[in-house]
Amino acid sequence: GLTSDQFRSAICKGLGRALLHLKTHDPKPYFEEILAACLNNTAYDQQCEPERVSYLFEAVLLSGDPQFFRLPILQKLRCERDDWNKYQLFELARRFVERGDTDTRAIIYEKFDAECLQEKNPAGAETIVELDHFAGVLHVLERLGQRVLADSSFEPNYYLSYGEEPGRGKIEIRK
Repeated sequence: GLTSDQFRSAICKGLGRALLHLKTHDPKPYFEEILAACLNNTAYDQQCEPERVSYLFEAVLLSGDPQFFRLPILQKLRCERDDWNKYQLFELARRFVERGDTDTRAIIYEKFDAECLQEKNPAGAETIVELDHFAGVLHVLERLGQRVLADSSFEPNYYLSYGEEPGRGKIEIRK
């Protein structure tokens, strides 16, 4: 087995031994370590390392109590300022929606809409598009368009593209 320190190190590094440990041991003593890794992107170099959302959500599921993690993730998403953390939190929230949590969908949209009003590089567009496909693209475009109309200095840094939608063709936005 892993000590608490070994587990914390493994989950922060995205190592498989943390997940293997959760499969064979009582996960409850590790809830705080799992939560801390979910709330803060622990990658040493976020630009070079692959995202860990699938890995972290697997740890959440292996905990046997995903609801323990849901509220803190959503609370942190609502107020998070760090771009790397926001990406991770948006994507973790999306995993809850994909498991049937409709309330979380509204929180994702609210946070993205707030980002569009305030941030130079609003986060969450990719999550909304992944979640709701063409309807998500339309929502993102509408919000970014509103921001451009309200603030002529705003230039979205998006290379948004979306594949074929039956009867709709291809959507692509480039800066």
